[in-house]
Amino acid sequence: MREKETCHYTESIIYLMEQTAIYFKIKGAQFFNQLNIGITVDQFVALDAIYANDDICQRDLSKLILKDRSNTGRILNILEEKGFIKRVAETKNNRLVKKVYITKKGKKIIEENQVKLTTAFLKVFDDVSEEEFTNLRKTLGKLKESLSKTTNIQI
Repeated sequence: MREKETCHYTESIIYLMEQTAIYFKIKGAQFFNQLNIGITVDQFVALDAIYANDDICQRDLSKLILKDRSNTGRILNILEEKGFIKRVAETKNNRLVKKVYITKKGKKIIEENQVKLTTAFLKVFDDVSEEEFTNLRKTLGKLKESLSKTTNIQI
């Protein structure tokens, strides 16, 4: 029987992916506590997304980090209070849009911690060959694409 035909949810690949994602979240939180940089994983993810996507609006950021707009707003409030970002109200197609920009202080947080984070998380894959890693990335990409076509997300 093929793996994807497993009848018990707790034996399914979906459950395995869910468990893996939870472990990644826990590991990320533990690592951020060790780094002691004063922001959470979610805040770092948002800050990194802003760093990589200059001139992003708050709505697009919500979609990118997979958070609803109210959670994104809370994260941005904290980042703005800490001086890592600034938000500017601008007009786009005759509509008011909040654009988010990273500050020098925010860039410093990303640049000082990116290598540490990448190194720490890549250690998780020490027992995974390059070929397995590449195949995993491709497979997860296909699954995400398939799900995005059939899932209605209100973000």
